[in-house]
Amino acid sequence: MASQASLLLQKQLKDLCKHPVDGFSAGLVDDKNIFEWSVTIIGPPDTLYEGGFFNAIMTFPQNYPNSPPTVRFTSDMWHPNVYSDGRVCISILHPPGDDPSGYELASERWTPVHTLPPQMNLARSQLQCYGEIVYSFDGHDLLGECSRRDKPIERLKSVVTWYISTLRPLIFGLAPYNPVIGETHHVSNGHINVLVEQISHHPPVSALHATHEKENVDVLFCQYFTPKFRGAYVEVEVKGRRVVKLLNHKETYEMNQPKLLMAFLPAMGAHWAGKIVIKCPETGLAAELQLLADSFLSRFTGNNKRAIKGKIFESSSRKQLYDIFGHWDRTVTAKNTKTGQLEVIYKASENIAKLKTPIVKNLQEVSESESAVVWGEVSEGIMTNDWEKAREAKRDVEEKQRESLRKREASGQSWIPKHFSVARAGKDWDCVPLQPTVPQAPIVIPL
Repeated sequence: MASQASLLLQKQLKDLCKHPVDGFSAGLVDDKNIFEWSVTIIGPPDTLYEGGFFNAIMTFPQNYPNSPPTVRFTSDMWHPNVYSDGRVCISILHPPGDDPSGYELASERWTPVHTLPPQMNLARSQLQCYGEIVYSFDGHDLLGECSRRDKPIERLKSVVTWYISTLRPLIFGLAPYNPVIGETHHVSNGHINVLVEQISHHPPVSALHATHEKENVDVLFCQYFTPKFRGAYVEVEVKGRRVVKLLNHKETYEMNQPKLLMAFLPAMGAHWAGKIVIKCPETGLAAELQLLADSFLSRFTGNNKRAIKGKIFESSSRKQLYDIFGHWDRTVTAKNTKTGQLEVIYKASENIAKLKTPIVKNLQEVSESESAVVWGEVSEGIMTNDWEKAREAKRDVEEKQRESLRKREASGQSWIPKHFSVARAGKDWDCVPLQPTVPQAPIVIPL
């Protein structure tokens, strides 16, 4: 009889062959031995390894995934975490538990949660994570502040500040649930009402609409992901549209989203990286921000300092008005290029240090499609370490989605989102909310 480890490895290899990733391939060294894989990594572009083909052997233990595989390069490889005999030495491949030498944290070493659901899940849906970056804050109402400022340049600075506040630290090895189609998340915090809906499952596309009742601000996200394997890390491009409208000023702020990098060698880690552009056509002002993790050194050392730098400028003349610099998880400063005056525009300790958990204000009005309802039993199992309960509940959620899909396909029906109209051109998605404002939600952030 096949062991649990061999069945899992067969499934993972089959999934990898069915859904190949750029720059990586895998197969068996011996067709009769599922526990030994031959892998090839193509050197990532814009690195010292570009153009190279690096072969390695991954050997899985009989008690996988409770214990980690070993990795040994059979090609010549120069890297600080690769020994002269080709063996790879990184924290994630070290046995679970405390490090006897005290050098590594237990959380940095191998645990089964790196491979198996539901242990690899955070007790929340991805839709909840999207909503939290808008409604979950402690202290000043940064979204409302965007509209309260009198001058266009001050409003753009406030939009930049609000955008920085939406960047939240990531936890490598733990991920939220993948939302099911039709799942929603509806929460209010003061004057801010947020509604998120999963409008597609294959590919996964999420739409968010938020409105600020008092300051007449409208926020719209439509986003989806394109992952690319780069050898030692995975680069996830977040595509779609982000728009903030200050309706009292008839201004629209268009912005893109940073990339997500998940590094494996030599140290594991997940962080935001890349260039962010925010522009307002009505005022002719724009901002460019660079998250300073997208470099060769940080990719291969795991040294992510969450630094940010950028500028605010006039779009037509490119005349620079402000320098932006700091760390998005600590403090960010703006420097007036004309006067040299410094202004701290963002302090993470004042905005996201003491976040509050949403509470149910009116249970009767909570929708059956609400994330907390859909995933409630899964979350309860995870939080009580009842993994069998969590597995069963997660299988139930996923089977309901598959059954719903089978019924739609049998009847020739397409899924129609409840809160958004959807437009698709090739691989690009866009959405428009069906209602001009988001109503007060039955789930709220306590005062």
